[in-house]
Amino acid sequence: MRPSANRISRPLSGHRHRDLQKEGIATRKSRITEVIMLAMLAMVLVIGVRGTKRLAYQLAGLKILIKAISDVQWLAWRELDSRTASEADILSAAGVHAGDVVAVMCEEHRGRTEAAVAAGKVGAEVLYLSTALPSPQVTKVVAGKRPRVVIYDHEFADKLANVPDETRLFVARPDPAFPLPTLQEMVDVYEKRKARSA
Repeated sequence: MRPSANRISRPLSGHRHRDLQKEGIATRKSRITEVIMLAMLAMVLVIGVRGTKRLAYQLAGLKILIKAISDVQWLAWRELDSRTASEADILSAAGVHAGDVVAVMCEEHRGRTEAAVAAGKVGAEVLYLSTALPSPQVTKVVAGKRPRVVIYDHEFADKLANVPDETRLFVARPDPAFPLPTLQEMVDVYEKRKARSA
């Protein structure tokens, strides 16, 4: 028995083939969106709204970290880990302990990222000071939060002129206008010493 004509498979027309492709892609995208939404809902249920926000902040921080490093140069993870460990030792020697506050007033560059990671290794809380804040507001925030150390870019030195004397100040990166060793240069020296002793 021969199959009826309407049951014989025929090649799809070009338009119909493209339509089916679009439908398939749309279906896959819709399923992916559903999976993402379910995953987000599950996170809210498991770790709560605060935990989900904290995770979002951490992911945003990771994005900033990658951007900051790639803007200057790529670092191997081992090198980043070693440099921030050296910086953490320097911060500890400056009197920073777990629970203290380390303020960072820098543009988005590698030194800013390394400072935040190093402070985290010491167990200190990182306080980001907006570079757009006027000097009186910076003085007020520093007086209120009482950071043990402020790590800053040299161009913002005037805004830190009135911070308390007990607050240690570190310039983050080399600057021709600043003759004293910067934190980045201290880390470079520290790293060379570690390499020689290894």
